[in-house]
Amino acid sequence: MKWSESEFQFKRRGYPSSVAVPEVPACGKPWAWRPEFRDAFTAVDVELLRRGWHLLFLDLPDQYGSPFAREVFSAFLDRMIEKHELAGKGIYIGLSRGGLSALHVAMDQPERCRALYLDNPVCNFRSWPGGMDGGPGSQGDWEKLLSAYGLTDEEARVWGPQPLDRLTSDFISRTPLGLVGGLQDEVVPWEQNGASLAEKWDVRGGSLYLETKPEGLHHPHGPEKVDPLITFLENT
Repeated sequence: MKWSESEFQFKRRGYPSSVAVPEVPACGKPWAWRPEFRDAFTAVDVELLRRGWHLLFLDLPDQYGSPFAREVFSAFLDRMIEKHELAGKGIYIGLSRGGLSALHVAMDQPERCRALYLDNPVCNFRSWPGGMDGGPGSQGDWEKLLSAYGLTDEEARVWGPQPLDRLTSDFISRTPLGLVGGLQDEVVPWEQNGASLAEKWDVRGGSLYLETKPEGLHHPHGPEKVDPLITFLENT
């Protein structure tokens, strides 16, 4: 996948940014954005690019959906839409910890999110990296998260709202969700994250594409076959 790399300026600070431009843009110039892991498990991204979608990426690691990251990501997406004359709405792709930013940014400005594709997503940072819901957590990432959010350990243990807490019936009804997950995820507990997310879409009648892997672990990410998921996302 060929990326055009540059720098995105935000409040006099620069951040590495990347855009993959399709050879022949699809009608309306659709786009997709992922907040983490640009070059990891990209089968869905590659197929979207082949079908004429622009791909957007801003390198802002170790933020875990923090308020600062949400502000930078939102400004980045607004700028890319304007600069490349893209569609007003795009697909947000959140793998693992990327689920935190994808969900938060989508709910911050729901009018800009066409659909979500989440894969073994983190939906509550107390689950990961906090390790408070049965998973192993990650002490190193927990310390980085505390710094990114400006919280003490005690404050983070009760901090809200988490993405799962912010979901409203209106947002769910307007936002199709493609969700892929391994039921044996040993890093991000499925029941407390992906399964809880799917239940909210199901209970509130949201449009949901769900693919679970009975023996699946946290890695590898991605659906077994990309076409059914992408057909769902393109038809939103």
